[in-house]
Amino acid sequence: MTNKINWSDVVERATWTFIETFMAMITGGAILNRETDVIVSALIGGIAGALSVVKNAIKTVRENETK
Repeated sequence: MTNKINWSDVVERATWTFIETFMAMITGGAILNRETDVIVSALIGGIAGALSVVKNAIKTVRENETK
């Protein structure tokens, strides 16, 4: 039994999660006519990306344990 994590997949998912969250923050701020700080949007996107890494790593380990 191996707990090998496909890091390229994890990084790809985290990158897309970051981009999606970042764009949602910018777009949401524009729609609501609020000044959206790009740094804050990037920080929230980074947090979402980091959570994506953790979630996907845990999922991969659990899938490998059941095999």
